[in-house]
Amino acid sequence: MPLRNSGGRARRLTRHNAVVPTIDVNGLTMYYEFHGEPGAPPLVFICGLRLDVSEIQPLLSELARGYRVLAFDNRGAGRTDKPDAPYTIPMMAADTAALMRAVGMPRAAVLGLSMGGRIALSLALDTPETVSRLILASTGARVAVYVKYSTISAAPGNEAVGSVPWLASPTTAATRQRSKLLATCPTRDLLHGAKR
Repeated sequence: MPLRNSGGRARRLTRHNAVVPTIDVNGLTMYYEFHGEPGAPPLVFICGLRLDVSEIQPLLSELARGYRVLAFDNRGAGRTDKPDAPYTIPMMAADTAALMRAVGMPRAAVLGLSMGGRIALSLALDTPETVSRLILASTGARVAVYVKYSTISAAPGNEAVGSVPWLASPTTAATRQRSKLLATCPTRDLLHGAKR
């Protein structure tokens, strides 16, 4: 399909000459959508395995009531390129960070669903400057030792948001950073509808 370039953003023409928002990042063309008012707080929604944004429109509409939502098809899904090579979670986190920069949303709350939660966690650990809040839904992470969230949040300077089992290990600098990030993540706003 032919591509048109418009101000640094590529637009792919479909068979019906409809222009869909795509952008070239990390060597692939990614499909993305914005939902919500431009002045609303930014939120990046990361889909799960093989899920594309066309399948979550009702959810995006609800999120757009209070946020400027950036949603996209991950590498290998929907209308984003499908390179014939292995994909990794850190690779898809790098795609997300590059997309955020390319569309002018350098920092946002990040909501990851299922595999998207693994990508969101990797994004927060690899590029913490891009994540203002981390919301993980129906997901998991792999770390050596399980520690109760309430134990992590009891550390000085950490606010408790609830007693949720998180994966963490206090033995290395990287996992201490991960523990701090997870313990101070203010997801209660989104989970309980509190005003921001």
